[in-house]
Amino acid sequence: MPLLSILAPGAETSEWQGHDGEEFMHVIEGSVEMSLKGNEPVTLREGDSLHYRGRDGQAIRNPTGHVARLFVVIWPPL
Repeated sequence: MPLLSILAPGAETSEWQGHDGEEFMHVIEGSVEMSLKGNEPVTLREGDSLHYRGRDGQAIRNPTGHVARLFVVIWPPL
């Protein structure tokens, strides 16, 4: 399930989200902070990608004053 995710400045998920399967994320524009449950947050910038298990639970936020655009693929589709 491919998605274009757009995060406004300061946007963040409010809780840990998890699902069976995998996710791939590529930052098209901007910068985001990605946290996988139990790990330190990682900053992803334009051009960076991340692949992770969906059941790990994740939270994401845009700590900048600019819009962030992400290409996300979720497998299997939700």
